[in-house]
Amino acid sequence: MRVREHNQEVKSEVLQHYGNGSIACCVCGENRLPCLSIDHINGEGNTHKQGLGLHGGIAFYRWLQANSYPCGYQTLC
Repeated sequence: MRVREHNQEVKSEVLQHYGNGSIACCVCGENRLPCLSIDHINGEGNTHKQGLGLHGGIAFYRWLQANSYPCGYQTLC
């Protein structure tokens, strides 16, 4: 159970960073955590994740943290 809680903490932290300080969609303000995800602003998100050897999900959120929250992402619903 602790792993699930930690994963939710990671997701929340990343979404808050890319949501301009709040856990909410940058476009409409949706704030329900299960509805939110990270979006590549310039598209090509799947190509980028594949190049990193990631399939998305929590592995990608951890990659964003480990790489000091690079630019080019936003929180969307």
